[in-house]
Amino acid sequence: GNSSLRFSEDARVALVNAQYEAMGQQLAEVRSDRYVSPHGEAHKLQLVSGTHSENPISLISEQDAIRYEKAARKHQISFRLTVLGGCMNNGVCDRDSVDSIGECAGGSNKAPCSHVIFDRERAGANKIRLDGIKVQLNSAQPDSPRYRALEQERRGLENYFAHINRI
Repeated sequence: GNSSLRFSEDARVALVNAQYEAMGQQLAEVRSDRYVSPHGEAHKLQLVSGTHSENPISLISEQDAIRYEKAARKHQISFRLTVLGGCMNNGVCDRDSVDSIGECAGGSNKAPCSHVIFDRERAGANKIRLDGIKVQLNSAQPDSPRYRALEQERRGLENYFAHINRI
């Protein structure tokens, strides 16, 4: 949301540098068991291995965070925090994983997005989110657009829980 703000050049450079540094550190964490791909461990490792880069990353270390940061600056890899965990789409996405996670998590009766990474540490917040959606479903008009959107969210969150609970 910073693109509409007017910063001095020094402030803009500091902000961009901080964003890429944070992304590099977050990417280093994605390799841990904390994050789960609904498409399997091999797919997750492919997403974070830097397969688009000449030097695949294979260890979790401060050096990897720096390498991830450099790869992100070159737009070779990306990571954006979401309600589910993270999105590793390095391009434009039509989904809105901020307001709605249904499509990302497979709630639209399709497979989960190939760029989604589920974070097990977000289970508590997502349980509260799921409970709230169930309450809203009880008061929504059946077969209305709102009801269908809530159903998609419910199915998406249930997919999230099914995947993070697999060991």
